[in-house]
Amino acid sequence: MGTGAAFLSLLMTAQTVGVDLGRMDSPAAVPAAVPLVQAAPQPVLRLALADISRDQERAAQWHPVGRGQVGFVLALGPEDLWAKLRQGDAAAAWPLPRLEGGADADFPVEPYRFLYENGNIRALPLAEPQSPQAIVSVPSLLRGLYDASLRVLFTPVEYSVLYEDGALAPASITLLREDREGRLWATYKPVAELGKMHWFLAIDGVMFGMKLEGPELVFYSQPVPAKGFQARERRLD
Repeated sequence: MGTGAAFLSLLMTAQTVGVDLGRMDSPAAVPAAVPLVQAAPQPVLRLALADISRDQERAAQWHPVGRGQVGFVLALGPEDLWAKLRQGDAAAAWPLPRLEGGADADFPVEPYRFLYENGNIRALPLAEPQSPQAIVSVPSLLRGLYDASLRVLFTPVEYSVLYEDGALAPASITLLREDREGRLWATYKPVAELGKMHWFLAIDGVMFGMKLEGPELVFYSQPVPAKGFQARERRLD
């Protein structure tokens, strides 16, 4: 085993038994190996919700708007993408279709208007001369969210893990994966439904699921049942 593989194995063994090693620079968290045949679901990986939130917030893009800086980041809802906007301790969020007609937010520096048009989020100050404005690409925000978020690997499938606590966007867990054509697919589950297991992937006769347990998202494995298994996810265009 090479140095990198040994390091990842050590890392995930430590995480499985509850040792907090902090954020590592490895590309993905790799669940510990489990037997192919099991009588019941077995935990393979635990992630702290606080760590998931911290990593995805690094995806925020900051742009000058009027007299201040505004942070832009995306979230996922059950049907639509959401825009989350921030300045200092103030924040606001709307589903993108809601921004097609524009929405205003009274932020600490000054009030702003946000609009969704032509695949971009446009932000401008309400006060004249309404400049400078920011035009931020939604595809770039989505790609940034995927790239910045905490990763998990169920070889060969890798996911970015997102968590919304409900303060701005709907409370949920989302798994994002990229296919061979570079398209992103989302497995979305409301927090209210994750008190029980949600199975989302099957590989080589083993299926993987997740559920919330206190402050942690826990991944499990179990042999695929005889009736088979089909994952449900949606493409993000």
